[in-house]
Amino acid sequence: MQLSVVIVHYWVPAHLEQCLCSLKKALESVTHEVIVVENSPETMSDDELPVRFPWVRWIKNESNIGFAAACNIGWKNASGELILFLNPDTMITSLVIERCLAAMQQSDAVGCRLINGRGRFLPESKRSIPGIRSAAFKLSGLSALFPQSGWWNQYARGEIPEQSSGPVDVLAGALVMIRKPALEMTEGFDEAFFLYGEDIDLCKRLKEQGLVLWYEGREAAIHFKGASASKKSGEYFHHFYRAMSVYVKKNYPIPLALPLWVLIFFRQWAHRLLHLMGRIFFSEITLHPSASHWLLVGDEQECSLLASKLKLKWGEGLTISVMSPEEADHLAPGYFSSPNCIWVYCIGKLPLEAIIKKIQANGSARFTLYWHLHSCSIVGSDHSSRFSC
Repeated sequence: MQLSVVIVHYWVPAHLEQCLCSLKKALESVTHEVIVVENSPETMSDDELPVRFPWVRWIKNESNIGFAAACNIGWKNASGELILFLNPDTMITSLVIERCLAAMQQSDAVGCRLINGRGRFLPESKRSIPGIRSAAFKLSGLSALFPQSGWWNQYARGEIPEQSSGPVDVLAGALVMIRKPALEMTEGFDEAFFLYGEDIDLCKRLKEQGLVLWYEGREAAIHFKGASASKKSGEYFHHFYRAMSVYVKKNYPIPLALPLWVLIFFRQWAHRLLHLMGRIFFSEITLHPSASHWLLVGDEQECSLLASKLKLKWGEGLTISVMSPEEADHLAPGYFSSPNCIWVYCIGKLPLEAIIKKIQANGSARFTLYWHLHSCSIVGSDHSSRFSC
């Protein structure tokens, strides 16, 4: 078998459904298997996804054993020559698969350009192995002041244009294709990392074996980012900064680790404080279905089908407009910034590849959602909803 896709799922069934819908189309010309390792088993017994996606192999864990450990279960049960680790809050196209497979002919691990649901580039798509300088600049916030500098933003390889391609040190675990022998050589992910940081650690060990890691920036996949661990929760801060501490402990002697631990400590609490202040002084933008104007973009019949699902969930009084992609392109820019508009791209006759190009070229609204034809959910970077099927 050519390719095994491994997805670790935790509490995001709507995003997982859309991910699987995109995979079904993207993998049509590839011999493959898809394995979902379920880290939230209490949601799986009543969930219809295993029934609706019988071509997926489901592995159920008794508890949440962490992302790294679940990934290891997935690839060790896979039969493909290549393993694609994919987050459930991603959507992928056949163009990305083709580019990654082509790049794998001359490399051992490949990742692609990742964008969020509003078309913005995610800098973690290409990174360097953290060193003292890059870690200090990242933790102190200096890297954010000079995002395109290879000196100040060495961590995210700021000097490399996002749409270029070439060798890098670290690829994002949200979407990375790795040769199975390379995983066997390194024994896969280090399970000391529960969530976050495991991709950096694995890439470092792959590089130490002399293997080639390749960033493919010519095609993009959507990563809604953070769906499984909300940035609004203490759980996010705990796991994110714990991963940094684990990495420092593993890779630096005590004299060098101590100042980095101090930086991590202060960075975490500054991050928590800024987040709290933001919640106090700035009202959070939330989706209000009945008070918003829904703009459905895609094939007219497919959008009408979605409109009926929306009205069934939130009431016949919803304000809904259906438009073609060409009509959407000619709308005034104010439509995209209006907080009262909810954009939904209907993926069917309008392919995901075309939608990705549109949101990269034109930007997208604060509430931009995605729906695959005949699916039972809509998802975005900040929202997801499920319908009755």
